[in-house]
Amino acid sequence: PLIVQSQSYTNKSILGALASLPDVQQREYFSLTNAHKGVYPPPLGVFKTNALPCGDNSLSTGTAARRGAVFVLGSRFNSSCEPNVNNYWGDDQEKTTFWAVRDIIEGEELLISYGEHFVSRDTRRARLKAQFGFECACTACSQTGKELEASDKRRVALARLYDEIG
Repeated sequence: PLIVQSQSYTNKSILGALASLPDVQQREYFSLTNAHKGVYPPPLGVFKTNALPCGDNSLSTGTAARRGAVFVLGSRFNSSCEPNVNNYWGDDQEKTTFWAVRDIIEGEELLISYGEHFVSRDTRRARLKAQFGFECACTACSQTGKELEASDKRRVALARLYDEIG
């Protein structure tokens, strides 16, 4: 990671971490997307937009990673509600590993999920819009009619099943 921050990160703590980096890495950090322009100072906006969790992180279980990290390449993955890649932070190695969750054909974009899977499209889109400033147009969110209705029902049913099995 370029920088790692605790849950209680601030613009000041991010600036402190950035100050210890060489100029080239500082430029790489500020070349990342900032979905919070005009809302937060740039260092904080870039971190809020691009940080990946360092540990278990799930809205559905209420688990929050104690730290987040920004990566030169890993923070550039786009989002899909049907991702083909997942990421896992290994505390022992202090790094994130990305792996395929299904077969990927040559030339296919590698996608992670920025949100939770087991809610309706409208809920997913609203959260992504609020947190990252975009309306999701992935394969799952582009469904309409009966396909969308069936997808939403499956996702909500899966959430209920996960709650039941703990």
